[in-house]
Amino acid sequence: MTNILSARKSIVIFLSGWLTYALSALSMLLVARFMGPAVLGRLGYASGLVGVLLMFTNMGLTFAHTK
Repeated sequence: MTNILSARKSIVIFLSGWLTYALSALSMLLVARFMGPAVLGRLGYASGLVGVLLMFTNMGLTFAHTK
């Protein structure tokens, strides 16, 4: 019983990660389409900078917490 529950939770975590990536890609496409290349460049630079900074602050604690 606990294995089935654990498997379901793992699948939910996996799918929520993919859903987050899909929505992020969709929002980038919409920004590129409606706002233009200048805004897309600024958004891409800001997203990259935040991603690098979060990599150093997080150190995988969110994944360790869910396990």
